[in-house]
Amino acid sequence: MAAARRWTVADRGRLVVEMIPGRRIGPGELDELFRRGEGPARGAYTLSGAFVRDLLRRHGPRLPSRILPEVGGGMPFDEAFRRATGESPSGAADAFYRRENIWSRWVPLLTSTFTVWTGISLLALWAIRRRRARDARRKEEWAREEAVHEAIESGRRWNRKSLDN
Repeated sequence: MAAARRWTVADRGRLVVEMIPGRRIGPGELDELFRRGEGPARGAYTLSGAFVRDLLRRHGPRLPSRILPEVGGGMPFDEAFRRATGESPSGAADAFYRRENIWSRWVPLLTSTFTVWTGISLLALWAIRRRRARDARRKEEWAREEAVHEAIESGRRWNRKSLDN
């Protein structure tokens, strides 16, 4: 999986979706997801790809070459994995989920296009509200100025009438 292609933003997005439910899928459960059809299999590929990348990042790119000969020689996978990594597959999966919790759920969510556009929309709504409030204050100010101006004008008209009489 690590050699097939680079990890993309779309892969990160799929990982976020797979981890949002909050459930932890162990290595044994991934086999079942691969058998359930295209959607669950895509999720299984995403999770297993992220898990393998995590293992390679933590234990080095030669990790498969330390595990596979042992398994090929008849050693159970769990034991070969433990010898190569110093932890059980389920322990490594638990550590993966703990590490990925923040990075795979919150950082991509906070920097996703949905969040950015939601923020832009909220900012625009806030700006519209402020503009309307400012316009309302201006209209009130203009109404007061007009009332004063009208009072002055009506006073002038009254004075003219009283002078004419």
